[in-house]
This record gives sequence, structure tokens and C-alpha cells, in this order.
Amino acid sequence: PGDVKARFRRAQAYQKLGRLDQAFLDAQRCAQLEPKTRAFQDLLRQLGTQIQQKTMAIVNELGMDQLCAVMGSGASTVSLAACHLLQVMFEALTEGMKREIRGKDEAILPEPSKELRSMLRHLLEMMPAPNVSGPGRDSAINLLVKQVPRKSLKNPDNSLALWVIDQGLKKILQVAGTVAELSEGPSLTENTHMSCSVLLSKLYDDLKSDKERENFNKLCEDYVQRPGLDAKLRAIQTVSVLLQGPSDVGNVTLEMSGMMDAVISLCGSEDVTHQQVAVEALIHAAGKAKRASFITANGVALLKDLYKKSENDRIRVRALVGLCKLGSAGGTDFSMKQFAEGSTLKLAKQWLCNESLPPTSRRWSVEGLAYLTFDADVKEDLVEDKSALLAMVFLALVERQEDRGAVVAQGGGKVQKLFLASGNDRLKLLVLYCGEEDERLRKAAAGTLAMLTAEQPELCTRIPGTVGRPFLIYS
Repeated sequence: PGDVKARFRRAQAYQKLGRLDQAFLDAQRCAQLEPKTRAFQDLLRQLGTQIQQKTMAIVNELGMDQLCAVMGSGASTVSLAACHLLQVMFEALTEGMKREIRGKDEAILPEPSKELRSMLRHLLEMMPAPNVSGPGRDSAINLLVKQVPRKSLKNPDNSLALWVIDQGLKKILQVAGTVAELSEGPSLTENTHMSCSVLLSKLYDDLKSDKERENFNKLCEDYVQRPGLDAKLRAIQTVSVLLQGPSDVGNVTLEMSGMMDAVISLCGSEDVTHQQVAVEALIHAAGKAKRASFITANGVALLKDLYKKSENDRIRVRALVGLCKLGSAGGTDFSMKQFAEGSTLKLAKQWLCNESLPPTSRRWSVEGLAYLTFDADVKEDLVEDKSALLAMVFLALVERQEDRGAVVAQGGGKVQKLFLASGNDRLKLLVLYCGEEDERLRKAAAGTLAMLTAEQPELCTRIPGTVGRPFLIYS
């Protein structure tokens, strides 16, 4: 392993055999050990060029249109395979050429911007396309999250993020503003809006100057300033997504003239969908104490009224969560305590443990409990409630069979690496869940574990040491 010349010869042999990825790893290691050796740098350039040519040959042969069509199809297995192939291609064009190379020639190859932007343009066109499935759209968003922002803020070049904002921000906002309950608009999954929030946040964080941020703000403001009730409904939904992502942009957008009036109007509507969109916007806007005071002045009465008068549990649970969130934002200021009487019992028993409710509404009850448990007494009561804790575990591990492991997969490397980190029992707990008597919990845990080990193979070597008899659990 420490013989640089032997590794260099092996890299050359791999190159002759056409095993370019292995050749690149060896040549990269040589350049790390001796960054001033010209031969190592030259070999890296050759390999980088060959890998790029091979990648583009695959793209040209299969066609980017065809790859995106497959990824956007309803067949989940095939869609994931196409997404993985595109991920590998993106890495071959960008990260693979620059990763962990030291010396003054750190960037061995110039960024292949023409080919890269062509591929990214296809992903942006998938955003509002009506023929793209919800999971396929999520995959396109996640690829953009991984490929567009700078990997390090030390890199001064954020031109790719600026290009995506210029070419595709309105398309991303169109997805963000889609209300799933309406018949019009692209199809969504439960994760689509959150994925949009992550992408918008990553793009905004990648901006370097006030001028670039002002342009981002203006594009968002222009998008939400459209006439008509349906346009206002989508505008409020867009604001909710922005508040979960680049919250500064969401706050400014919400305070625009007429936006709060639109929220009040939607809260007073008899349409459940209108009420739901408005309530969620109020909840997301109350994320910080300085914002909570603004919402307290405008929205608490609306939330209380909806909680008391609505006959729909979807609305009532969201209204109660909003009141809990506003109350916790007040800290020790009891004048801001807006909790409804019996909030904990209602959230834990009436909604969290009610399997007849959709998972989305049950997850809202978990968020409400998160704010209520700032109170130590409430926290102690919840810890002793076995049924409520078990219900939260089911939701965390995802109830639907086709979504097993999706939470971990959507979280990407950051979430997955939590299981790799030492000093915690996350992996052990997951393995133990695989041996539980409850079938749903067992299947959910097994699916998540399968996804984790596929993405992080080194976990396989750690599993036998997590519990005493892991293979008995697997059986």
C-alpha cells in the first residue's frame, strides 16, 4: 500500500484493461502521496478525460431524455436504478475528477460545464412536467441537491447555482406551490415539499453576495404575486415551503402586502384544503420567537377559532400544533402560552395513536408534542406512555411497505453517517427492532437496515458486534 511506484504501475495496468475507476483511485492516491510528481498528474488527466468520454458516450447512447423518462416513470425499482445511474454519471463528470487531490494542480480537469448543464437542464424540465411520477420528481430534486451547490464554501465558483436559479427557480417554485389535493399540477409524494425546501435552502446558502440574494428574493416575490384565488392558494403553499427552507426569504415573502390577508381569507374558507394550506403557513412562520410575535398578533385568534369550530381532524391537529408552537416560542412569557386545555392528551392519544388518520396528520401531532415537551412534566408523562412512543417509532420507520428506508435514503449521507458514528446506539436499536414481535415494526426496521447497508456497506461489518445474537434476529 505504501509503495508509490507499484501503485502507479497498477494504475497503468488498470488503464490498459479498461478498468478506469480503479486506475483513477490508484493514480489519485499516488498524487496525494507525491503531489509534485508530474507523471502522476499526467496520468490523472488522461484518466479523467477517458472517464468523461466514457460517461458522455453512455449518455449519448441511451439519451438523457430516455433516462429522465425512465426515472420519472411509476415503476419504483426501475426509477431508482435510473436515478443511481445518473448519480454515477454526475460524479464521473464532477466530483470524481477533483476529490481529495492535493498540490497546486488540485483541480486536475476543468469543470465539464457544457455537458453538466445539459444534464441539469433535463432535471429542471422534469420539475413541472405532468407525466413525471411523484417519486421520479423527488429523485430529480435530490440529484439537484447533491450536484448543484458547492461542496466547500472555500471554492469561490458558485456559477452552477446561479445558472440553476436563473434557468430553473420558477420551475422549482411551481412544484413547491403545488397543492396535492387539487387535481391540477404535477403529482407529488409526502416528501416532495420538504425536498423542495432542502433544494431551495441549498441554492440560497450557495449565494455569495447581497446582489445575488436580492435577485433570489425578487424571483420568489414575483412568483407569488399573481391574481386569483387558486394563485393565492399556491402562493401561500410556496411560502410554507420557503419558510421550511430559506426562512429569511419566506419571512419577507409572507410580509408582502396582501399575503397575510390571503392567509386570513383562506382560514375563513369552508374548503378544508384552503384551511389546511393557511394553517400550515402559520405554523411554519412561527419558527422563531421574533417571528412568533408577528404571528401572535395576526394568527392566534384564527388558529383558536379553527381548533374549536372545525369538524375535520386534519385541520384541528394542525391548529393545535400551531398553538403549541407559538406557546413554546414565548419561553417563560406566560402571556404567550396558547396551549389548548388537554393538548398533550389530544395530540398523544386522539391523533398520534389513531391509525385511521393519514400518516401526515399523525406526524403533525409528533411536531406538536415536540414543543409541548419543553415542559419537563409533559416530557415525563410522554416517556411513560408506551403506546405513544411505539406509534412514533412506526412513523419514524415509515409505515408503507413501498417506502421502507425512504427516511434514511432521503436524508442522504448526513443521516446515514449518523448510523456510522461511534458513541451512539442507533444501529443497535435498528437491529433489535428487526427481532420485535410486531410485524410492521420488524418489516420497517428490516427495510431501513437494507437501505442503510446498501448505501453504507461498511455497516455490514459492524452489525455482528451490535447485539449478542444478530443472526438469530435476522432469521
